[in-house]
Formats: sequence, C-alpha cells, structure tokens
Amino acid sequence: MKIKSIDVKPVIVPMREPHRTASAVVEVCPVVTISVFTDEGVRGDGVIFAYTELALKGLYEITERISQL
Repeated sequence: MKIKSIDVKPVIVPMREPHRTASAVVEVCPVVTISVFTDEGVRGDGVIFAYTELALKGLYEITERISQL
C-alpha cells in the first residue's frame, strides 16, 4: 500500500457556544484538516488544532509543505 495523495485544508469552525477565558472570548476553532488517500482506496483523516486564527495560516503552510515530501 502506498500513499496516493494528501489533502490539507485550513478550516475555521464556529463554536456552538463561545468559550470564555480570562483574556478573551473564543468564538471559533481554527483547524487544519488532513486526509491521506492510498492506492488501495484506504482513507485516513486527521485534524490539527491551531490556538488562534493567526496561527492557522502558518500551521497550514507548514503542513502543506510537509505533505509535498
């Protein structure tokens, strides 16, 4: 079995209820979704949570670059 392709997407998921912290109210959950496809039709999915929307861009870019290796 060999990896055929990897799909990486940045996604901002709205939270049902905002989460209040001492310094802010968190209304969204920034994540990078990863799907790995094999030549035998097997699919694996994963999620990387970013702490902030600002961190999402860099996390996505790093993950996308790694998927190209």
